[in-house]
Amino acid sequence: VEGPSIPPPRRRRIPRKALIGCGAGCVAMIVLSIIGVMLLVSWQRDAMDPEQQWPKLRQVLYFEERPENLELGFGMSLGVDQFMLRDRQSHLFATITRFGSGVTPAEHEQMFDPRFRGVFGVGAPQDPELGIVTVQGREVRCLRFARIPPEPASGEGALGPGIRLDLPDRVGTGTVVELRIMGVDEPISQEQVDAFLAPFDVWRGR
Repeated sequence: VEGPSIPPPRRRRIPRKALIGCGAGCVAMIVLSIIGVMLLVSWQRDAMDPEQQWPKLRQVLYFEERPENLELGFGMSLGVDQFMLRDRQSHLFATITRFGSGVTPAEHEQMFDPRFRGVFGVGAPQDPELGIVTVQGREVRCLRFARIPPEPASGEGALGPGIRLDLPDRVGTGTVVELRIMGVDEPISQEQVDAFLAPFDVWRGR
């Protein structure tokens, strides 16, 4: 008596090696994605840690003691050193940027060029006006502006008029200080520039 017939094994449509290779590749992508997210979270945590960022800011604008009225909200060093601060008393916001070798002189000059039109109109200061202000005994050029599109002109999120200060140094790089005051329509005055920079020894090492 013949036993029950055994059906032939089903042929795989996708070779086992291909399946294993795809699985390993997918796992590798997942692992790399997790590592990327972890690095991003770590970078963001460091960027928002004032205990790490204040010493770095001291290398850009020297100070003896940490200014009590200034809150350092963010700092990064990715080709340029950039720090964002807020004055709790005057509600003034500041962005301090030191350009390194990764930024060309032309790109630096662009920040003070009233003819700069940005990229499709984005990033170009509105109503730009070149001028001169005094920073701790030295005259420096500045660029005043009404706003930087796509910022709102008024209402929630409007930062108000701004001023950029060009602080050159002896090694060819430069530091730009940009000041804004939320909810104020008047231009930033010389007195407000002096008050913000008072805790810093701007020209030390320059």
